[in-house]
Formats: sequence, structure tokens, C-alpha cells
Amino acid sequence: MSTPVRPSMRSCATFSVSPRSRTRGRRSSVARAPRRHSRHNARFALTSRGWGLLIVVILLFVSATSLGSVQLMAAGLLLAALLPFAVLIGLWPIGSVRVERVHPISTLTADDRMHIRVRLDGPGAHRVAVSDWHDLLPSALPRDELVPETPTTRVVLPGGGSAFTGGTTVRAQRRGVHTLGPVEALIGDPFGLVRVRRHFGGTDQITVLPRPATHVPFGGLRTQGADGQAGRVSRRGESGLDDPIPRAYRPGDSIRRVNWRASARHGELMVRQEESTPSPTLYVVLDTDAEHWFSPPARASFEPMYEWAAGARDGYDPLFEWAVSLAATASIDAAAHGWRPVLCTGGTVVTTRGRETTSASAEPALLALARAEPSTHSVPVSALHSTLSRRHAVIAVLGRVTPEVAAEYAALCAKIDSGTALLVADLPVETRSILETAGWVCVDMPSPEPLRRTREGAKR
Repeated sequence: MSTPVRPSMRSCATFSVSPRSRTRGRRSSVARAPRRHSRHNARFALTSRGWGLLIVVILLFVSATSLGSVQLMAAGLLLAALLPFAVLIGLWPIGSVRVERVHPISTLTADDRMHIRVRLDGPGAHRVAVSDWHDLLPSALPRDELVPETPTTRVVLPGGGSAFTGGTTVRAQRRGVHTLGPVEALIGDPFGLVRVRRHFGGTDQITVLPRPATHVPFGGLRTQGADGQAGRVSRRGESGLDDPIPRAYRPGDSIRRVNWRASARHGELMVRQEESTPSPTLYVVLDTDAEHWFSPPARASFEPMYEWAAGARDGYDPLFEWAVSLAATASIDAAAHGWRPVLCTGGTVVTTRGRETTSASAEPALLALARAEPSTHSVPVSALHSTLSRRHAVIAVLGRVTPEVAAEYAALCAKIDSGTALLVADLPVETRSILETAGWVCVDMPSPEPLRRTREGAKR
């Protein structure tokens, strides 16, 4: 399934060792981040050669003291002077460095790949380029080991200066809003004794959308038909009027819609005008109550057995990730069938009913699902009573709901036209009976086999 993507994003930032300041970037057809100066966060560490030199200096001092040798003491002092000299070279101001990060899109789906190109120019760009430098990547957007990195390339600018470009390909492993950058460089000295870690450039935000499942069942949804299309178009000429309201023929109109009587009267081809009834709205309710998902201690014991579980140690619940994937699929399928999806997290309406009836109408829900997390302060679903009516249908993605919460969903079902509950966890018989008796069509949506093994391992 394809999801909408954003146009190419480009961000620039100029950095020097002068005090922090900000200037407004030039207007361009491409989005740019504000220009900022570097942060004074340089840190240095000894290399293996530096540690070796330090050990030799200590041995020389010990030997000179025990043997009373002036020559050994002089040699130790001479070698010891190299260390502060190397640190001074590493910390020496390198001049202004302008960092430009270019990535084709700012929104991608989990498991997608994206190539990021970084361009360095300015007086200090050469010193950064010859060092060990790279763009800092979050754990959810690691470098794709299957694609080799683009080596640093020098480009001669028209004005006589030089720019350096490099790139890497990342793979989105987990949904969320992640930060790219800044550029990190390990600046060395000519002797190879120390390495100074310095950061340049700003950061960019990348939104990773949840990867949808194959499809979700719509179950007992009845409003406007199960595909969301029934009754959307009605011809004015079929209302029993002898003289329907026509309009001029346009390329692409079917010849069967030509109104010959109106065409003869106007002297040009006229067709019967169609009017569309409002597209039906489908509410997708995601259960975000933290009590219905695994507790933090159990969540911490997950093993990264596959991509959903890869972030479990960072506070992600693989079962909840599966629920988010189902909610994303429901939104995409609803938009593809003519519904206008509205996402709710518990009793909170997150997105509004859009005007579009294409697949793009699911984009706001996907962007909101990228940030969805279980919460201990989730609004109860009873808050939707004032929003929903008999004209609406609901798909609810539920976790381990209690009988009390199931009773709230049962009361909600009495106010809507139809509802389908996607159950990602095994519910007790009495809890499921409360939902089904109220009119919910309950559909078991078990998690994939690798995730099921992960959950069972966490329980043990």
C-alpha cells in the first residue's frame, strides 16, 4: 500500500566558533531550517597512540628518577609536551562550516529506505571532510548495511572554493518522529594522539508512519454500504422531472449521460448533471489506555525478534504496535472505499473529517498514529457520545479491555449505526459477550506469529 509523501526537503545551517547567533535563511522553493552557529560541546579523547605515548612518558619519568638520568628526564618532558600540543591543535578554531542536509521526503513508512545527502562548505569544511565525520542517526533510522555509503567527494565551486558531499542510506525500523543530525566529526591532530568530537549543523525531523497490515475486515458496517460508495451519486434526471438540470458536455463524459432534448434547445451537447451526497464518515477508535497493554516491566523483557519488537527495550509494546498497524490499515482501507476516516485515541477525536474522498484523506490519521502511545490518562470512550450519532459507523481496535470498559463500548454502540471491534488480545468470554450483545461485530485479529512468540516469552 502506498502512502502520500512530501516533496524534497533541504535544510541548511552555518556554523563557526563565534558566539551563537541566528539569521534568517533565504527564501526558496525548498524548505530550509534556520541557520544556527555551533554549540561549544567539543570533547577530546586519547587514541591508542596517545595512550601509548602517555605510558612511555611515565616510564621515562620513573626511570629518570630512579637512575638520576637527566637525558631520560629531558626526553620524557619533550614527549609529554606533545600531548597538550595535540589537544590544542584539536581544539583550535576551524572556521565557519555550512552544513546542508538533503533528503527526498520528510514522511516515510516503516521498512522504507531513504538516501540522505550531506553537503559541507565554508572555510572549515576541508578540515571536517578529511576527518572521520558522519550524520548522527537515531536508533529507529539506522544506516542500511546492504547499501554502501557514498564516499566523501570534493566539488570545486564557481567562486574558487570547495564543497564536500557524502551520503548514506537509512532504513526506517520504527514509527514515530525522529531527529536527524547534527553532523559529528572526530577532529584529529597531525601526530594521531587525540581525537576531538565536535558537532556541526542543525537537525531535521523525519516522520515514520506505521506500516499497514494487508487488510482489515469491516465486519458489520452498514452505513452507506460496506464499501462506502452506495448512494453517493444520484442523477437529477432520475428524480422524475421532465426537464432535468443539464450542463455542457466535457471531455470524458459518458455518451449515455447526454440529454438530447437539452442539447437541441441549447445548440450544443448537454449532459445530465450529477450531484454527490456527502461521503460517509468512519470513526477509527484506537484503544490507548495503558492498563489494556503490557506493563513496563513486562515490556522491558521483550526480545527483538522482528521489526515490531525491535524497539521494545525503548518502551515500545509490540502488541500495541500491532494495534496501531491495524488502525492505520482501517484508515487506509476506509479512504480507498470512499469513507472519510476520523481517528480517535480512546475518547479523544484526533483528526477531523476531511473534504477529500481519495486515499489522501487517510494521511492525517497516519500522521497522528505515528505519535500514538499508550497513556495512563486516556480519555474514556464515553466522551464520544456527544460526537457520534446514528449516521456514523465505528471500527474499534481494542486491547485487553475490562468488563467495565466493554460496558462503555456497549453504550456507545447504541448511539451509532454499526460497529466492528478488532480484538488484538484474547478477551474473557464475559467481556466479549458484553460487546457482542450490544451489537458489536467482534473480529479476532491475532498478532503475527513472531510477535506471539515474543509476547509469550515476556509472560514467562
